[in-house]
Amino acid sequence: MIQSDNYNLSVCFLARSVYNKYTPLMYRTIKNDFEPSLFGGFITSNSLEYTDVSKVLSDYREDIHIYEVSSYFKEHWEEFTYEKFLMYEKKYECEPLWNLIYMDRFLIYEDHDYCVKITAGYFQFFEMIFTEMCYDFYYDECISTLQSYIAYIVGKKFGVHYFTQTAPRGGMDAEYHIIITDPNQYIYGFDNNYININYTDDEMKKAEKYLSEFEEREMVPAYQLQFKEKPKYKIKYLLAPLRYLRARLNPYLNDQYFYMYKRAWIHALDMDTFYYRYKRSKKYYHKADFTKKYVYFPLHYQPENSTLMCAPKYEKQQYYIDSIAKSLPADTYLYVKEHYTLVGNRELSFYKEMRKYPNVVVISPWESSRDLILHAESVVTLTGTVGFEAMLLRKPVLCSGNVLFDMAPGVVKENDPYQKYTLFMKNWKQPDRKEILQYLCEYFRCMHEGGSNVWMEDAYEEDNIRRLVRAAYLHMMDTKKQLAKKERQ
Repeated sequence: MIQSDNYNLSVCFLARSVYNKYTPLMYRTIKNDFEPSLFGGFITSNSLEYTDVSKVLSDYREDIHIYEVSSYFKEHWEEFTYEKFLMYEKKYECEPLWNLIYMDRFLIYEDHDYCVKITAGYFQFFEMIFTEMCYDFYYDECISTLQSYIAYIVGKKFGVHYFTQTAPRGGMDAEYHIIITDPNQYIYGFDNNYININYTDDEMKKAEKYLSEFEEREMVPAYQLQFKEKPKYKIKYLLAPLRYLRARLNPYLNDQYFYMYKRAWIHALDMDTFYYRYKRSKKYYHKADFTKKYVYFPLHYQPENSTLMCAPKYEKQQYYIDSIAKSLPADTYLYVKEHYTLVGNRELSFYKEMRKYPNVVVISPWESSRDLILHAESVVTLTGTVGFEAMLLRKPVLCSGNVLFDMAPGVVKENDPYQKYTLFMKNWKQPDRKEILQYLCEYFRCMHEGGSNVWMEDAYEEDNIRRLVRAAYLHMMDTKKQLAKKERQ
């Protein structure tokens, strides 16, 4: 048992792949620059990540504890029983527990008994962690896996406050981030009464400047710039058999005790598969005909948090497309566009199914999304950024998932759009420009300096780390202050 009384602040960090590089830097910066009395826990997947964190934080070994999922699960595997699985569902009031399992992009491919063991195991694992040390906070990625969701559920019961830092929408991800404290990714601190708030002249000028620039040109998120070129054949594809063999023999990519890496070897040939699949899928793509009336629906990456977690009802996007296609007026098409960052990811069977819908047209991923928004009758989306962009351009937006902009002006939240499209368009009223500016003012109030995309090298620059850490530290201190105030009351 760790003596938590010795520390003014204790934070448990995710240290899975990529984060095993980022969160140790985050811990070190908080401890050196803000809170010397900081205890840190780190959740690693296997011995490799354990070693990485140990090396980076070798000077802080007395003030950190590193947990390794794989070794814990291997040691306790027989304890993860069906009876415990049922017990945890009731104990944490998270019925139906299977809903959480189906939200995980890895477990959806596994069998019943394995899912049961992994789920029971994670409840036991995080109970052990959050009783061993009274952590104040749990820092994770946006909740998109069962591991993260169970950490959130168990942490909530033990008074451990989850939060993450993630990219804002609207092409501002290189310099800013927002803070999220719940699975649905709503912005922490955002006031939905923004329309009645008096913002300062400076705030309104900042919002006006951004909106004017957005109206003039497309603002592409920084992480998407690397995907702008069409896929080309690469000589390295000739080495595919060797890459496959190396992955198949790598024990860390065949680890049954860490479910995300249990079958990771199957991704060894992804870039080859995606290239050849893209070449075959091109025959299904069409150019957009702007002389026709159409509703625009951009496809989401699959399987991923955007659908599995925030729009689980429509995780199979064909179901959503089916609902919309059957609800449109006789003179209106549904334009379904693949995203250029995802070419080749989707099975060809999906495009073949789209051919069965006479009023559905699959649009080429290389067509301009902005032009598609501007010429559309409306935009429908689950959680996609296109909904945010269409809202800024004051186009009708029908949103069917839980996403940070679903309360924005001109956005209508409808979880079941079947046969409701005509009513949506009849009742929709275009917001005036001031409403958009008011929304942006509140949005900007909730943004913090520092780019949070840990997949980009710029995120690890010293100045960027310090900005991210400052925002995280201020959030934690503000949360602790609010909790102390509640206790006094």
